[in-house]
Order: sequence, then C-alpha cells, then structure tokens
Amino acid sequence: MMKRVIHPDERFKIIWDLIIFFATVAVTIQAPLVIVFNLVSRGFLLAFDLIVSLLFTVDIFINFNTGYIVKREFFSDKKDIARRYFKFWFWPDILATIPFYAFAGTQFLLLNRMLRFFRLSRLLKLFTGARTIKKAKDLNINPSIMRLILLVFWVLIAAHLISCGWIFIAGVQDDVSYFDQYIKALYWTVT
Repeated sequence: MMKRVIHPDERFKIIWDLIIFFATVAVTIQAPLVIVFNLVSRGFLLAFDLIVSLLFTVDIFINFNTGYIVKREFFSDKKDIARRYFKFWFWPDILATIPFYAFAGTQFLLLNRMLRFFRLSRLLKLFTGARTIKKAKDLNINPSIMRLILLVFWVLIAAHLISCGWIFIAGVQDDVSYFDQYIKALYWTVT
C-alpha cells in the first residue's frame, strides 16, 4: 500500500495520465473494430487487451492515492480521496478494467455477443482524458491551436465511431476486405 499521496499536478501523475489517455485513444480505435468485424482476441489483440487491462488496473490504484484540489486547497486524506473516487469515476474505471475478452468462447454464443459490447465501456475513460488535456494548457501552446487540435481530434474520433456504426448496421461483407469496408464507411461518414 502506498503511504504517500500523489499531487494531481505532480510530473509523475501528468505523465501517467498521458499514458492512460493514449491507451484509451488506442482502445477507442480498436474496440469498435473488434466488435464490428467480430475479431477474436489472439496474438497482438490479446496482448493489447492484457496490457490495457493492466494499465487500467494500475490507474485505479494510482487514483486511490492521488489527492485532489478544490478551490485551490489540496486534500490528501485517503478516506476523502476514496469517498470522492467512489462517487463517480471508480465505477466506469472498474468496468473498463474487466477483461471481457477472457469470456470469449463458443459455449455461450449469445452471452459472448452481449459481452463484446461491454468492451465499449473502456471508451468512458475518454472523458477522464479531458482533465489531462486541461493540464496540457500549461505547456504554453497557443489556445487557438489547442482548440483546433481538440476539434480535429474529436471529429476524427466521432467519424471513426460512426464509420464502425455504419458497418455494424450494414453488416460485414464477406467478399470485401475489412480495410475496404472501413474506408467506404469512413468516406460516407465524412461526406
């Protein structure tokens, strides 16, 4: 158990939040594709899922040991930190940590189909990324450039999710490669 409380503006915490943010962006790209194309978690996908589950588990531990600031006052009492974390962010974080890929198999086909959608629960961590992006404002980046980068980022994420939705609604075509199907869906999403 960690005895020291981490300050939310500490260098370690900022770097850790960036790692979690980039892992979440990778999951945001990967999870809908796995669901839409019914990909099996083997090899690289399995390793990726294991690493992300491990990162998200460690993130829960770090969040239980990170103080918080309210009205410029730093709070470091572990009970208050836990109470505050349990109020909201703990539940999406714990849901994002569950390795739903481990339940894959042919025994419970209907259950597997439903569990695949729970992979999308990892996308909830994107909203915690907003806090990380707010901290990036201290990097002396022009606010207009930062807003433009954020706009492009969210438009690309939305276009990706909508493209995957198009493929899911239309159904996967066996005679066309996954890449071609995705590019067509992305084209229709953007135009």
